[in-house]
Amino acid sequence: MQTAIDASVAAGVDLNPPFSLLATLLVAPIAWTSLQWATYSAQQNGEIKNARSFNSQVFIIVGSLIFTGILLAILAAGLEKAVGTEFLYVAGAGYWSGVGEATVAGFWLWPNIIAVALTASPLVVVIIGLGYILNSHQIVHNCYIGMTRVMVAMSLDRLLPEAISKVDEKRHTPANAHWAYFIASIPVILLYNLYPGWVGLTLGVTFACGYVFVITCLAGALLPYRAKDVYEASPGAKYKIGGVPLVTILGATGFILGGVMVMMFMLYPQLGLTSALAYWVVFGVLAFSAIWYFLVKNAQKSRGINVDYAFKEIPPE
Repeated sequence: MQTAIDASVAAGVDLNPPFSLLATLLVAPIAWTSLQWATYSAQQNGEIKNARSFNSQVFIIVGSLIFTGILLAILAAGLEKAVGTEFLYVAGAGYWSGVGEATVAGFWLWPNIIAVALTASPLVVVIIGLGYILNSHQIVHNCYIGMTRVMVAMSLDRLLPEAISKVDEKRHTPANAHWAYFIASIPVILLYNLYPGWVGLTLGVTFACGYVFVITCLAGALLPYRAKDVYEASPGAKYKIGGVPLVTILGATGFILGGVMVMMFMLYPQLGLTSALAYWVVFGVLAFSAIWYFLVKNAQKSRGINVDYAFKEIPPE
């Protein structure tokens, strides 16, 4: 431990920093990256029974948000009690400052790694190992389930080829969308394995996912005004505060607070994108998506298909 402390101090890490309001506030975006995923189930609403129920949506989204927040708080309190503040500073130095001595056999001191190092129980180590495996699985499954449903919706909106939304009669799933998503992931996998600088884009993933949630909040806030008929037919239309739709208030709040989180990732080096390449990739994806949308929209319009009609109503369950 003393070797790690000495190496951290030599690397310029202050193990007894004074109180910093900025540093305290910068914790919020880190927590937000975990809590924002409580809304991810919305992408599967077409396959969730009774998804039109306002109470069910509150239970799924708000309930999971509260539950995850409680678990994170318990984890933080337990970790602080188990190893102490100074140890956490040293662990942070291993990751942020690249201090090799502040690792365990080269592994960064994440909470689960610390637990493995502290425990004498093989059972606990096995459980943590299974947790790693299950977490890898849930990430893959969530990416496939969520994004293939987005791809199917884009296909139905005539923004992707019709074949993408074709459902396999035997498997009862949009197999073409899954294959397309898998094939598109292969270059990314190769880059992670063959190009070391690609790892520096990892923080860009947080930013890229974050602005999706932010823009979605804005869309929700504008729903009562941009798609009045759709909104008034929804079960949430009866909820208002001072005559203002509740979805507008919550959407605007989410847009502002989420926007602040995204900007903090962009502007503060402690959190933000770590290279010019990361900015090029993230904003390049945005630019490509916008260009694709307008090109396909105009192409469909020339064939007599108005893509805007797809957004005039929400299909039934």
